[in-house]
Amino acid sequence: MKIVYCRISTDDQNPDLQLAALKRAECKRIFTEKASEAHIKRLRLVKCLASLHASDVLVVWRLERLCYLDRSQL
Repeated sequence: MKIVYCRISTDDQNPDLQLAALKRAECKRIFTEKASEAHIKRLRLVKCLASLHASDVLVVWRLERLCYLDRSQL
């Protein structure tokens, strides 16, 4: 199953462009959050990663959306 993690960093950003493209890619589950600073826990990302199974594929709009992961989240 394709599972999406969608993150925006500021209040004036809108996830619609990311979400539209990701939905066209037939992704089944979508986790979205607003988080900008490296020290903030990304709770939706943690839930997203915890939901992955061996056969799942994690999809992101751009790789930078996963920046600032610490080793405990990998």
